[in-house]
Amino acid sequence: MDEETVMENEVKEKETKRFPSAEELREELKHEKSRSRNRRIVRRTLLCVLLALGLAVIAAAALMPVYQMTGSSMSNTLSDSDIIVVMKKSTFRRGEVVAFENNGNLMIKRIIAMGGDTIDIDPSGNVTLNGSRLAEEYVSKRELGICDIKLPYTVPEGKLFVMGDNRKQSVDSRHSSIGCISPENVIGRVVLKVWPLNRLSWVGRD
Repeated sequence: MDEETVMENEVKEKETKRFPSAEELREELKHEKSRSRNRRIVRRTLLCVLLALGLAVIAAAALMPVYQMTGSSMSNTLSDSDIIVVMKKSTFRRGEVVAFENNGNLMIKRIIAMGGDTIDIDPSGNVTLNGSRLAEEYVSKRELGICDIKLPYTVPEGKLFVMGDNRKQSVDSRHSSIGCISPENVIGRVVLKVWPLNRLSWVGRD
């Protein structure tokens, strides 16, 4: 191929590489704006989702705090090192497992009796409430336990009588060092044990 032919080909190539038209530029600009707008929408959506999740976590922590169980006073229902979820509430019922503060310490016990109830415990650990014996299937071994109150005992109005499910080891309302507790000191009801995973379960009223 001679030099003149090469130059002709180069001229043809330059002629085919034209600048985009004004219409093409407008279309490209429109597409770029659309892509930019979509990216902004995605970013705003992700930001809203993250904010909602953050608020949900904060609300959950405030309404349903998480604690770690220490000691064996609630076995076999709860064991040492179990991680539990507590639901905050202001009214309580017999049979509920609750978390409460006592002299700066967190304690987990079960509500056995309420204000006006009369409770009695025989030497074998059988509990009678208002004249009726409680089945208490959650108790693995019945014992009178650590008790220095005079039985039968009538719970003062506005108070809660609590006991641990491990009657031999638990220090609770049977002993004057704890006594009956005030609802104002109750953080809430234990509703769920989440760790270890093989013990994941609801903590209900038994």
